[in-house]
Amino acid sequence: MFEIDNSYFGIIIILLQIISVISLLYRDKSLRSQLLWIFLILFTNLWGVCLYWLITLKKRSKADSFSLKKYGAITNKCDDSNIPAKLHQLLNEYYIKGYTYNNQKFIQDNKSIFKALYTSIKSAKKSIYICSYIFSFDKYNALLARELLKKKTEGIKVYIIVDAFGTNTLLSPFKIARLLYMKYKGISIKAFSPLTKGLATGSFNQRNHRKMYIFDQEICFIGGANLSKDFLSNQKDVWQDSLINFSGDLTLFYANLFISDWNFIASKKQAIDYIDYKATADDDYLCAYPIPLGPDVYKEIYFNVVSVAIARADECVTIVSPYFVPPHSLLEIIKNASLSGVKIIVIIPRTTDGRLMNRLNYSYTDEVKKCGVDIIYTKKKVHSKLVLIDHKFTFIGSVNFDYRSLLINYEVSSIFSDEKIVSEVEGFVNKLKSDSVNKTDGYTGWKIVDKATRLLSPIA
Repeated sequence: MFEIDNSYFGIIIILLQIISVISLLYRDKSLRSQLLWIFLILFTNLWGVCLYWLITLKKRSKADSFSLKKYGAITNKCDDSNIPAKLHQLLNEYYIKGYTYNNQKFIQDNKSIFKALYTSIKSAKKSIYICSYIFSFDKYNALLARELLKKKTEGIKVYIIVDAFGTNTLLSPFKIARLLYMKYKGISIKAFSPLTKGLATGSFNQRNHRKMYIFDQEICFIGGANLSKDFLSNQKDVWQDSLINFSGDLTLFYANLFISDWNFIASKKQAIDYIDYKATADDDYLCAYPIPLGPDVYKEIYFNVVSVAIARADECVTIVSPYFVPPHSLLEIIKNASLSGVKIIVIIPRTTDGRLMNRLNYSYTDEVKKCGVDIIYTKKKVHSKLVLIDHKFTFIGSVNFDYRSLLINYEVSSIFSDEKIVSEVEGFVNKLKSDSVNKTDGYTGWKIVDKATRLLSPIA
């Protein structure tokens, strides 16, 4: 009575496979990736279908996406002559406009990052927006959390977005209890992409890796630092990180981006209104180009822009990242740029946070070294994410130089070209070079293991 005819079950599987393949053909994936997925879908039956819908990148609906054309439009756009004309044209095609900013500072060490954030929280008068991949409850972040609770009692609006996987709110009862306590005290806090929503929306493999700290919609910090002692202290074996701090209309862009993320995971009653504003630049303003990445943006804008920037570099490119696991097309651009005479420098830590990532890093650096790319391994675990082009402009944000950050995660980055920031970034790079080693201890380049490990890069 309750038995299911195997023939009907087989028909259902075939229909699911057909739907999955059709969906795959409409996705903007490489031919190699499409062929691999088609093989898995057709020859592993239901397992391949389930895996496809669980971990492949799914863009948000148009209603839930961040509209660069709408919320990115300001009346007084600025242009930057330091940005090459062709790159400028590409930015315009993606509705990436120049935004005015000033009072900029590149913060280069963890202790200074903590001090700057702590001071900004204490000084806030109207609102605080925090988006952090990791939100820990150690003694350093506890000090920040205590000030946030105080601000809430003063009537200041406090909104916090954390990533459920990065903060481990899915498996840690302690962290769940602490977040609930902050909610009980009146702080608006949400975990991004929890397990149930991930399964329901096809975003199981996506992470909100953005780091945005915005105060009174006037002061903004972006970069690599999470809210944890591993990024806010100078203790031994912590990550070495950086943030950039600025004010001006660029801050309002990131405030709207935060609001978009918040409204996506909050109920309608908890939604925040977007900011309607006009540019108010004075004579000494500077110009930057903010580039959001992720399923809320309709194209892989950052990936395309940074690829063009590297391919069109005239003299040198410096890449700073904890991970160097670029997609194949970007890897080829780097190799060809080096072979054509551009000096390419990749700065990564000697050891990261696991054997898998270490092996992935060494696998890719070993390949590009054969094409003349200089690899610098830092003694400390560098966590900054920077791309410096021709000593003229730099990308600063949360984007690791790996497959997941470039093509899957929610991320932020901006292009800065003012002399002060470029000079400070170059000084930071020189410090990393002076505290480096020339070899990778204990690494054995087993090619078959390296090739197999690369298959895990989209989910590592």
